[in-house]
Amino acid sequence: MILPTRVPGIRTESSNGVVSYYDPGNDQIVIDEKALDDSGVILREFTHHFLVADDQGAKLTDANLSAIESFVAFYFPASFLDQDKIGEIASKKMFDSAKPFIDFGTDAKYPAYAKLRPEERPFRGAEILGAIFWSIRQLLGQAAADKLILSAWREFSQAKSDHSPDAFLRIYLKSFESGENAAHKGDVQRIYRDHGAPA
Repeated sequence: MILPTRVPGIRTESSNGVVSYYDPGNDQIVIDEKALDDSGVILREFTHHFLVADDQGAKLTDANLSAIESFVAFYFPASFLDQDKIGEIASKKMFDSAKPFIDFGTDAKYPAYAKLRPEERPFRGAEILGAIFWSIRQLLGQAAADKLILSAWREFSQAKSDHSPDAFLRIYLKSFESGENAAHKGDVQRIYRDHGAPA
């Protein structure tokens, strides 16, 4: 994984129903004017830039990998802002809705992920995974949890096959097999099981 050496451009648009997106071909964050006050939304698009800049977004043509990347792109802004919800301001301004775009406090369990349609996984799937890893963040603290998510993403995104959420969970759990994290392996496995994920 190559870290980006530049900051992406930002382009605003009038409302057409699309809140924001990262355009890797032009290295731009495109955001609706009504969402400019929502730092979580802007940070999410910047995180896309960080995660896929090394191949200009080519890896996102894999729908399974793209769905996990979407979860990671939600996780880091949420962790940085220390809030388990993203998009509350933009949702209110654009859609007059009190529901955030993403809520890691969901009570949906991991088996529900497999029942989602592919187009639902970047958001609803991100919530389901987010609930697991937000619980782990509460256990380990922000710094340790963020480091492990990034490490798991690096390995996962470079894999030539199996970009399933199960594979991401396995890669992440490997971090607890030895070293300073080993003492938390049982707790992490318990969190997996509590959320219905294979441990």
